Amino acid sequence: MKKYIIVLLISVISIIEVIGQTGCQNEIISSPGFYTKQANYFCHQYVKAALLGDMMGNGWVDLATGIPTHSESNFLNFTGEIATDQNFIQVCTKSNAKAVVPSPGGNTEFHSAIILDNGLFASTPNGSTQYIYKHQNPRTFTSACIGEEKYYAPIPQIVISGASTANQGMQFTLTSTNNGQSLPSFLQLHKDRWFFDSYYFTEVPNTKTATSITLTANSISGYSDITYNLITGCNGNNFYRTKPVQVLPNRTGILNGGPLYTFNSVSTGSNQIVMFLNSWTWVKHRVTQAGAPAMAEKT
Repeated sequence: MKKYIIVLLISVISIIEVIGQTGCQNEIISSPGFYTKQANYFCHQYVKAALLGDMMGNGWVDLATGIPTHSESNFLNFTGEIATDQNFIQVCTKSNAKAVVPSPGGNTEFHSAIILDNGLFASTPNGSTQYIYKHQNPRTFTSACIGEEKYYAPIPQIVISGASTANQGMQFTLTSTNNGQSLPSFLQLHKDRWFFDSYYFTEVPNTKTATSITLTANSISGYSDITYNLITGCNGNNFYRTKPVQVLPNRTGILNGGPLYTFNSVSTGSNQIVMFLNSWTWVKHRVTQAGAPAMAEKT
């Protein structure tokens, strides 16, 4: 009887270590993993290195095998968890995702794993763990229950492209871009996702689309953010890409009776320029070829 009680207690203690106080039991892989790590990085660092890498679309892990392809010491430069990183966005299905975050009780900081090309998951529990493991369960190494896993896609190159400065009265167009690639299909794009401060900008009528907007800078100087709300249907309504734009003072001067901007197209021959800012000391008039338009530029 005494031996039976001791065994039972040990079993209960083991289960508590796996599931915590309110979670569910998932497997903890004790056999050696498929790859021995060359640095002491933890789960989120492995996922970020795999999917972000050099931040230019080049990950540092082979998603067919889960094996690192880059110096693993660089994995240690990544910080933070996946769920709060603006380079990742929560998506609704595994098929749209490249990473999974088990979230027992809604807590997303404990663990994350990459999704390999064959649909299996690969992860390392913590920095002191020697191996990277493959597993079928997205909640492995955690006490998350079924349905408490969240799926994420990397979006480091989705930005708002366009002018960073605008003279008062100037029209400019901003566009949501993805480094020359089409925007992911999991994004619910809509023209009403654009937001800007009407104190600084006025929308040019009938120019706003699901991916671009044309604005006119008002007669107010200063910086203001223009944002686009990225929505997948599973990430809430508070995930934005932001583009700060500076409205420059309308004191640039006069070129042939009209406004003088940073660059102006002018004809060859004589052009009259009046400067209004003392910090501008001279203007260069450059002609590209005989009879062709030239550019006046402030320096």
